[in-house]
Amino acid sequence: MHVKKLLSAVIVLLSFTMAHATHIVGGYISYRFISGTTYEIKLTIYRDCNSTTPFDGTPGATTSAIVGLFDTNGNLITTYPLTDPLITSIDPPNDNPCLQITSPACVEQGVYTEIITLPSGTAGYTLVHERCCRNGTITNVFDPGSEGAVYSAAIPPTNTYQNTSPVFNNQPPLFICLNSPLVFNYSATDADGDVLTYSLCTPYSGGNTTNPAPDPPVGPPFNNINWQSPYSLNNLLGGTPALAIDNTTGVLTAKPNTVGQFVFGVCVSEYRNGALLGTYLRDYQVNVTECNIPIASIPSFAINPNTGIGTYVVNCTNLNIDFINASYNPPPSYYHWDFGVAGATNDTSNLTNPSFTYPDSGSYLVTLIAYKTPSGGQTCQDTTRAYVYVY
Repeated sequence: MHVKKLLSAVIVLLSFTMAHATHIVGGYISYRFISGTTYEIKLTIYRDCNSTTPFDGTPGATTSAIVGLFDTNGNLITTYPLTDPLITSIDPPNDNPCLQITSPACVEQGVYTEIITLPSGTAGYTLVHERCCRNGTITNVFDPGSEGAVYSAAIPPTNTYQNTSPVFNNQPPLFICLNSPLVFNYSATDADGDVLTYSLCTPYSGGNTTNPAPDPPVGPPFNNINWQSPYSLNNLLGGTPALAIDNTTGVLTAKPNTVGQFVFGVCVSEYRNGALLGTYLRDYQVNVTECNIPIASIPSFAINPNTGIGTYVVNCTNLNIDFINASYNPPPSYYHWDFGVAGATNDTSNLTNPSFTYPDSGSYLVTLIAYKTPSGGQTCQDTTRAYVYVY
């Protein structure tokens, strides 16, 4: 399926679900300590701008964006009706020459800001916002058009911590390429210098089609969204390697193998002197599309599911190896091989199916890069690796 056809289908489905107020793409809550027990809170909501449902708290909306304040026992203390978000458009990425976006599919970001004063500096609190509903076109969620979202943030006792929550550094991509490695920096910055760790999380479910904007919202604990089989927290996009995040760096990696629209959550946990201050979840949805990108391939066996690297050949006869190039989709324009001899600069070839004689027995990690230059565009590329064992 071409990208244009895929995105057109997505927009048709979005139009079908507009009557059910499906517009939530993702979001999160953050906060900043000011003084005393006063904080600035920010609610960030990502909205499908093809939907007719506006941001809450704007002209034409039927409600404000309601944020509830709960104590550590889950009791509601008060609510804050937020209005007038700062709205910006999030454009599709244009830094991938293989990604051809020909549709007006788009996302808007709305950021609500409010100054609040907590009742006590000795108690902890939780901020909560609930809103329904998510896009009905999501692939990895069961009955997605009826699933809402919950965004929350824990504020530890002010007298002890005077904490400011972490802030995510980068905006996740709207579109990623089918069968192409994804590497994305999902890290956050903490103004207090606290230690941050990262994990994939199941997003929360809040609100419903009959009560899409609960006022007041329901406090913790929250219900999780229901994954659509065969998807789960261990298999959010499909493909090998599966979507994963580095616990320390926050670098997100994947190689999705299914066209569709997918939701995932990333949690950042904040520690100070070994004590957990809070865990903050941002959920977001991405579109996996077919791209005009070559797929580099070396036929291999015993492939490691975590790295995607397997064995090309085990040669116990001589030092010469004939390489087979199985790259495809579409036929690449040219290739570059590196045969993995440490310290060597002449162990390369630009032939399609080269041969190479190794200087000695051993194990070698071979790299193949397939290049393609779309008509009138920049060159795009894909890389694969495989082991050669010469004994």
